[in-house]
Amino acid sequence: MKKSRRLRLWSLLAALPLLFVVLLTGCSDDSDKDSASGETRTVESVDGPVEIPTDPQRIVALRGSAEALLSLGSDKVVGVPDLYTADYFGNDTAAWEKYQSLPKVGTIAQPDYEAILALEPDLIVGNVLEKHWEAIDKEKLKAIAPVVNLEGGSLLVTDWYETFDEAADIAGMKTEAEEQKQQFHARADEIHQKYADKIDGTKFVAVASWSPGTFWDQNAGTYVPHKLEAAGLTFPTGEGQERSYEQLGMLADYDVIVYPTRADGTTTPEVQAMLDSELFKSLPAVQAGRVLAVAYTDPFTYASGMASLDSLEAQLEKLPQK
Repeated sequence: MKKSRRLRLWSLLAALPLLFVVLLTGCSDDSDKDSASGETRTVESVDGPVEIPTDPQRIVALRGSAEALLSLGSDKVVGVPDLYTADYFGNDTAAWEKYQSLPKVGTIAQPDYEAILALEPDLIVGNVLEKHWEAIDKEKLKAIAPVVNLEGGSLLVTDWYETFDEAADIAGMKTEAEEQKQQFHARADEIHQKYADKIDGTKFVAVASWSPGTFWDQNAGTYVPHKLEAAGLTFPTGEGQERSYEQLGMLADYDVIVYPTRADGTTTPEVQAMLDSELFKSLPAVQAGRVLAVAYTDPFTYASGMASLDSLEAQLEKLPQK
């Protein structure tokens, strides 16, 4: 797409949004011509079916999909979100270096539409939570290229396994994703077998904190537990809640308490305040030294999953027997 055409396109986008929706089909035809084969297929997005290039060549990857595709080694990603840190990629330094070298296209809820337009993508794909997706002007994105958002509003983050595979398939990297998945689960099985005496029959509970004076109980399928569950750790079910420190006593019945750390083993100020509270220190599991500090719990890739399992193993090795 030539510069003059991009400027004309952006002017229409700003001044005549309704007309631009009518012109969308024509713009999509041009994107198809830019793809390697010119063929299209239909995939599911949270907004409904979307026709995309079968072999996209220029992908703007929004939050969630950016780390997935870069961890797979994709060379089709031309734009990524701002504000990522190295721990989004586990120990995958190549993916982190690639991320740093790519143009940035705004934040999770505030994309830079002009920056995206300038990259001339033939596909925009993301894994953006509903609360952020609602803040995005989707018509502006759709006017630039086909848009696929793979994320819904679920609080369970185990859905990332599925959306990771979907993003890989869209980018033509299904085989690479399957290989990483198999390596992740093989590593998890290895840890389970090695530490079965410390894992099986143990009542684990996970906690985290994002606000001073409160903590969240992290139940099965949520941020802290979800990768660890692959190694056989079991956590309470049900929806977690934000609770005051006065409710830390509810953790007294559990054998082992798990909490998240940064990649270097340090904690956020909010988590550290929880750990320093007298109520937390008085818990039986804490007094017995039966606490696991695990890194790389948040980023949703198999590369970060492998790093999280390595962190888990180091903690299990030091965990006292019951």
